[in-house]
Amino acid sequence: MLKFTAWRGQHGPGYDPLPEPKAYCFQSRHASLSFGAERVARHYALHPNTPRLDGLNGTCPRLIQAELTVNRPVIFNKDDAFVEMEDLIEKIGEKNV
Repeated sequence: MLKFTAWRGQHGPGYDPLPEPKAYCFQSRHASLSFGAERVARHYALHPNTPRLDGLNGTCPRLIQAELTVNRPVIFNKDDAFVEMEDLIEKIGEKNV
């Protein structure tokens, strides 16, 4: 079992402006949410990748802390943050990838 703390940096308003009362939420332009090192999350919260696109350059920077527990990791390599397709195929089979 692996236990660790991961962080997410966000920089825009911390709520969806449409529902009332204000509903605090995660923000992402993508279908997934990334979490990582606190230093990286803090940088992103203050310096977004696309400040011109959304005009929210650090308007409401914040960090979200997540405590993660992984009971059965498929791939674990502390020296490489990326998973290669070949490794997934080897571990779970090509039809499951």
